Amino acid sequence: MTATVEAVVQTANGMILVRDVGVDTREDQRAAAEAARIPGSRGRAAMIAAAGTVLQLRCAHQLTRPRVRLEIGANDGPYELTVISGRIAVDTGDGLACEIPAAPGTYRVAVEHQGREELQAAAREVEARTQHADAAATHAGWRELDGMESYRVLLWPA
Repeated sequence: MTATVEAVVQTANGMILVRDVGVDTREDQRAAAEAARIPGSRGRAAMIAAAGTVLQLRCAHQLTRPRVRLEIGANDGPYELTVISGRIAVDTGDGLACEIPAAPGTYRVAVEHQGREELQAAAREVEARTQHADAAATHAGWRELDGMESYRVLLWPA
């Protein structure tokens, strides 16, 4: 079984969810957000957290658009994702992207990422360069960073 989908996606305030899109996942979204919290820190959270039907990814910057690739492929990842409906997708908060079919069941999940440090440095440059710019120049500056940060999410039946 092999399937792959990929897209540059918007985030919801720097967050994206890989989730079962055929069922109500609100409780699991709250549980994943809670699992990501770093005790004793203010506003800090782990980059990756999972709970039931939801895998939460915290991107490097809230205004950028990372490239996300979902792939059904062998892995022994540390996370688990429960699929009930047979439909997994990236939920950006504004819509769905990268939908991939997956048989119902439990999946091992591994997440690979790259470009995080480069994006953070580039974001600081865009912030400085566009601090007093008009909306069009600011928007163009942020769009230059589209896809610089990327995530590969590997799913494999457990």
